Amino acid sequence: MPLKDGRIYVEVPCSCGSTVGVTSGTFGSYCPTCGRSVFTSNYKDQLNEEIRYVVHTEKLKIRKERGEKGKKEDFSVGSSVFLSSCASCGGTLSADNVFIVDGETVCKNCYENEIPKCKGCGQRHFKQNLKKGLCQGCAESYMTCPTCGEVYDKRKKKCFEVEGKTLCDNCCPTYLNQKGIHFDGYSRKPTPTYYGEKEVGYYFGVELEMDNSQRRNEFMARSFTDEVYYKSDGSLGPGGCELVTYPATLAYHMNELPWKKILSEAKKCGYKSHMGSSGSSGSPTCGLHIHVSKSAFGRNSDDIDKREAKLLLLFDKFWDQLVIFSRRDRASLERWAKRYASFDITKDQLNDIVHKAKSANSGDRRHAVNFTGNGGATIEFRLFRGTLNYNTLIASIQLIDMFIEASKLTTKKVQSLTWTEFAEEGMAKYVEFNEYITRLRSAEKNQGKI
Repeated sequence: MPLKDGRIYVEVPCSCGSTVGVTSGTFGSYCPTCGRSVFTSNYKDQLNEEIRYVVHTEKLKIRKERGEKGKKEDFSVGSSVFLSSCASCGGTLSADNVFIVDGETVCKNCYENEIPKCKGCGQRHFKQNLKKGLCQGCAESYMTCPTCGEVYDKRKKKCFEVEGKTLCDNCCPTYLNQKGIHFDGYSRKPTPTYYGEKEVGYYFGVELEMDNSQRRNEFMARSFTDEVYYKSDGSLGPGGCELVTYPATLAYHMNELPWKKILSEAKKCGYKSHMGSSGSSGSPTCGLHIHVSKSAFGRNSDDIDKREAKLLLLFDKFWDQLVIFSRRDRASLERWAKRYASFDITKDQLNDIVHKAKSANSGDRRHAVNFTGNGGATIEFRLFRGTLNYNTLIASIQLIDMFIEASKLTTKKVQSLTWTEFAEEGMAKYVEFNEYITRLRSAEKNQGKI
């Protein structure tokens, strides 16, 4: 590159046979092989010839950018195009103090002290060729944050609006701290706040994992609402995020909690959930976990055990359909949300089914139904693959609500209930569930694609 940082570079031979780089604007250099001093002034003819060529090229480039034609100069050796005076101060120039800025030759003092740098690329330009501190090349890809004044490449990060404020990555942490929004470790379990009228249902808590983005601060600032908080998870990559809701009724999740905005902001910030992956294999690892309060299954331990047993009976009976509904493959379910296979639905009593399931679950929470959620205070449903699709997420919560309601049926009815009956009732009750099941059925007809 003949021109770099305003200097002209040419290569000249040393007496030892090596090649030495000589640069305008410097007194000299040393041969890297023999250490001989090489003085710039001795090679001013080569430098001047290169300067003429670069000045010619730069001037043509600038004129083309500005749409100017202008007169045709003579750039031949001995011409007056290589001016002997600085275009800034008028001082005399020589090979060891000449720099080129915007196609003009300037002295070293003016270059270093009078001519400003572009805030984007850092190259020096005359003030009249800078717009808001940016050269023409950077003006298209850089911008200045109106909050802190930082100049940054908008191809790598962005400013965004939150509550009428414009924030960049540097401003965002300060904003988050002021609002009391934090990204916490996996073990964080804040005192819950309950949302929705308890009289119209029980409470659901949702854990939604997302990955494959480095814009977590921006996502938190854009998506925050009082009903959620953010934490890490060991299955996620360095930029991953687990969004957790405080307990809320199904009606509140459907009608009050701003799920559409949350999911939309996650997509805008580059997150993935259905295809979110932290591993090198690229296999999806993000999950959607739904907690429900134990009170959904009764008021005393005997009633709770019986209804939990009916829940497990239904899960086992409908397992093949649940695999499809979950959007996970069987290998993924085996890793993250295993099926119970330690009870006999035709022979075991209800209490035996629950006992066997809980015994199998005691050392491994990665079952489709986890009875150890929040220290046993909730039941966690882990079978769902992560999603940033609103209908899919709401339909998943509705499915769990349907299982809770079905657990109220008699044991005989639970044993005779078919998936078609179960699904049709849900489709008549919930719009989102209806749309999701319809989409699944359509996909099954289309060569099993979901």
